[in-house]
Amino acid sequence: MNELEAVVRELGPEERRVLLVLARRLLAGQHAYGRLDVARDGRDWRRERADELADALVYGAIAEVAATLPAVSTPAAPSDDDEPSRGDVVIVENAHDDTPCLESERLAHLGADRVASEGEG
Repeated sequence: MNELEAVVRELGPEERRVLLVLARRLLAGQHAYGRLDVARDGRDWRRERADELADALVYGAIAEVAATLPAVSTPAAPSDDDEPSRGDVVIVENAHDDTPCLESERLAHLGADRVASEGEG
């Protein structure tokens, strides 16, 4: 029996579950980046740890703020006979080449074309 197996045998079921989570994270890293080679990896591990801990604190704070916000409901999909109201995002054909664009972009292009044509007359 090797040292790791001996230590795992002494752990209780919950400790082994924690160890399993860590082992799975190591495997995910291995699949993404290859096998860990500490001797050849030039990263500053203390800096990596500090960055990751800072990220964890940020995510934790965001989760706390999010938990205090009211639930956001998903708006119902508009039906074909609904007219868009102010502030709605409307996709239309581009005035120049018939590609989809936001209606506000199309109106801006039409306005620019109108100003240009009035200046030519």
